[in-house]
Amino acid sequence: MADRELRLGRKVVAIPETVLDRAIEWVAPQWAERRLRSRMAMAVSGAYHGGKSSRRTLAEWKPQAGSADADTLDDLPYLRERSRDLVRNAPIAGGAIATVVSNVVGTGLTMQSTIDADALGLSDQEAAAWQRDTERRWRLWSESVDCDVTRRQTFYGLQSLALRTTLESGDGLVLTPIVRRPGQPAALALQLIEADRVCNRDFAPDTAQLAGGVEMDGLGAPVAYHVLRQHPGDQRRAMLEWDRVPAHGGRTQRRNALHLYTQLRPSQTRGVPYLAAVIEPLKQLERYTDAEIMAAVVAGMFTVFVKSEGDGLSPLDSAVSSNTGSGAPAANWDGKLGNGLVVDLATGESIETADPGRPNANFDPFVSAIIKQIGVALELPFEVLMKHFASSYSASRAAMLDAWRFFRNRRDWVAGQLCRPVYE
Repeated sequence: MADRELRLGRKVVAIPETVLDRAIEWVAPQWAERRLRSRMAMAVSGAYHGGKSSRRTLAEWKPQAGSADADTLDDLPYLRERSRDLVRNAPIAGGAIATVVSNVVGTGLTMQSTIDADALGLSDQEAAAWQRDTERRWRLWSESVDCDVTRRQTFYGLQSLALRTTLESGDGLVLTPIVRRPGQPAALALQLIEADRVCNRDFAPDTAQLAGGVEMDGLGAPVAYHVLRQHPGDQRRAMLEWDRVPAHGGRTQRRNALHLYTQLRPSQTRGVPYLAAVIEPLKQLERYTDAEIMAAVVAGMFTVFVKSEGDGLSPLDSAVSSNTGSGAPAANWDGKLGNGLVVDLATGESIETADPGRPNANFDPFVSAIIKQIGVALELPFEVLMKHFASSYSASRAAMLDAWRFFRNRRDWVAGQLCRPVYE
């Protein structure tokens, strides 16, 4: 017997045909058709509705199944630019980044040396002496600006800057060159590279071995990073030159570069900004807030329109009722509102007043609802994101505990991606 096939989108469902089906089809074709439809409906009844293309609500939703790099690398320049613009100009975006940096790093993550004395064959006294000496050497290096290539930050300041640039740009690169300067406690120095500078030489297209400025071996492990010597958006124009920085030393396998980013998918070469998923709602919320503020300002300006049958206000009346010292005839009015402005309408002209309804009573509930959705994507409760603890103590405490789970995870990430490799 042949099978009956039903195609639903990309899925083909096979319905085996039995002797009974052939018999019913020969005797009563209409009954056979209804029976076949019922069997097909039962065959697909257990499938996911979200995977169906026959449903009207999902018929036009056909996203592409690209790789991690295919879905990321082409959009990264726009994501970085828009993320930084929001941090500069949108209070909620800038506050979210500042909240994460302040709670994850704060004044800096300090090092406490604890070694396995038994494995090293050391007594407790010898281990304690070694740990005190190591921590003393670490403090001399980490609390000095000599740990920074540019001599601007201590190691604790570099922690904050590295986390901030990773959140804003999606990733960052920390080079670990040996810089010998007179009087410095150690030769190791750190150089923080912004994400835009890590790119393919001559902005060449991505290949299987080179994607997003990261050169990889056959297994996908980074071999080298291609770093532009200046920022591509720098106003101080210079010839574009690239440096190839090996990921590890040839003989010692020392880590020459630390690539800081959160990997969300397998084989993901570059990271995406922390605000990537909420860029559009943040921008729309910024525009809506600006519009409401402008509407409230306009509503707060009580402008007087005077209609007269003669030649308009006398100079004396205009001087008394206008801040400018003279009336504003309609023919000369530039359309701008001002405090105490009097507009003298021409003969035959009239106006109608309307209540603008500002400030908008629904502004705060609507904005709060949008911010709650943004907070879910950023893993920040509404109370923590907005610094608004107006609920009960238990609710506020639950919000803080939920936020601290996120902060602890980020703190472990900073320690594992930056602090521990530098210490080693």
